[in-house]
Amino acid sequence: MEVEELVQEIASGKLDLDNMVVKVEKGYELIKGMRSRLGEVKQKIEKLHADHSEPNA
Repeated sequence: MEVEELVQEIASGKLDLDNMVVKVEKGYELIKGMRSRLGEVKQKIEKLHADHSEPNA
């Protein structure tokens, strides 16, 4: 997975400061995208649950 690879590269200590900053920025971009996607999936699951739940009696 791309995030894991970024973490390994950053943790390796083999990157110069400029490359490390680029990798960290890329990591934050990936995290932002994953959070957005997770929010979309959560909303879809909540809607499915609401649509298929029995009404309270």
